[in-house]
Amino acid sequence: MAVRNRKPVCVGLDVHRNNVWACVTFKDPAKGKDGLVFVTKKFDSNHTDLASMCEWIYTTLPDLEDRAIDVYMESTGKYSTPVFDVCEEMGLKPHIVNPKHVRTIAGQKTDQKDCAWIAELGANGLLRESYIPVRELRESRRLSRSRTKLVQERGDTIRRIRNILTEANIRMDLVFSGIEGESARSVIEYLLTTEEPDLEEVKKRIRKSCRIMRFSTHKERKEKEEELRKAFAGAKFSSVQKFELENAYERVDRLTAQIQRYEQMMTEILEPFKSYLDLLDSIPGISGLSAMQILSETGTDMGQFKNEKHFISWCGLCPQSNQSNNKHKSVKIGKGGYYLKPVLIQCALNAVKHPYFKGKYEAIAARRGKKRALIAIARKMMVLAYHMFQTGEYFQERKKQIPAVLEKEQSEREQSMETSAEATDAPAIIRTAKEIVEMLQNTDDEMKHKIEQLLAQIGIAQCEYQTGAISTI
Repeated sequence: MAVRNRKPVCVGLDVHRNNVWACVTFKDPAKGKDGLVFVTKKFDSNHTDLASMCEWIYTTLPDLEDRAIDVYMESTGKYSTPVFDVCEEMGLKPHIVNPKHVRTIAGQKTDQKDCAWIAELGANGLLRESYIPVRELRESRRLSRSRTKLVQERGDTIRRIRNILTEANIRMDLVFSGIEGESARSVIEYLLTTEEPDLEEVKKRIRKSCRIMRFSTHKERKEKEEELRKAFAGAKFSSVQKFELENAYERVDRLTAQIQRYEQMMTEILEPFKSYLDLLDSIPGISGLSAMQILSETGTDMGQFKNEKHFISWCGLCPQSNQSNNKHKSVKIGKGGYYLKPVLIQCALNAVKHPYFKGKYEAIAARRGKKRALIAIARKMMVLAYHMFQTGEYFQERKKQIPAVLEKEQSEREQSMETSAEATDAPAIIRTAKEIVEMLQNTDDEMKHKIEQLLAQIGIAQCEYQTGAISTI
């Protein structure tokens, strides 16, 4: 394989669980016409051997002036992460590539050939690297994703609590909007300590701001008391249900505390990137926590992407292209942005309440449905973030620019409607007419003629100087 703009030096790594195969390729004029040299060696995957691998790469190239050598490796999950970090610490330029983009010849696959093939592709610029942000953002991304899993685990536990209450014939869903609130928690703790719950004691533990405690008439009060009585009538926990419920609430408290610690750690790590967080906060629908999650996933360097379309595709917010023989297959959005898209959808649900996004959302929802409309709004928000990160400008709502032709037609229609209205129905038009009359009376004949010509162009034929009335063509 010969490419004109081949890199003079490149390294390919074949990463495994217990070992790493490294291949250094470079040009040596003494080796013939092509002068291509491939040197391979095997290393263990512990930190000491990985550091030795980096030193071996440098010693293999004694005359090298620039120590920032490109090192390419396939993404192998947790196994490629320590290799990437060590290479970065030793001054190399590590790159992660998608394994699907690295295909060897069938029947000729070995670890030595794999690392040499990766080095050859990387030297010829035929590998598209995955976007890896700086170390601080990688740490924040790790925290953000771990926090997401904790939130999901807490949600599963809360749903388990709801199922236990339903099995115990306690319909908390008829009284409270959620069982994780302060009032619901207080009522459940009381039910766990008594065999026959007292309705008055239950009412004492419910906050006055709850829906079930808000009433304006005596009749409404009786109805809600009856609703409350039915919700807890026949409530009885078995010993196993009590045990499960107590442990479930302990798990919820523990997970909530862990989530708060994760959020605090994310805030501390992202303190140097506060300016970018402020930019995201200025977009309607995005607030503190969601801004940290978005920044952790996208990073700050938009130069990694060719344009905004490339960035949106990386976020997984645009349709896929799958066409063959004039047949267009599924065009659903891509699978990218596994952790990013759920956050963007939640932000889009808030953003559609803002006038800037509301019109676009309603227009798309009427034609394509609400789900597609939410994806479109999420895409629009990321386009804004892309340009804001590049320019450093905060979000500013701008009115839509109307083309000159449409603006002229709209102006003519508005003036036609105004001038056709009667004076009693449009006092603003009467004031305008009087102003025109006064202006005509206080000008000379030449200027008066020019003004009348100007008025004729917009549909006003003549002005009655005495009454200030305007007649139209």
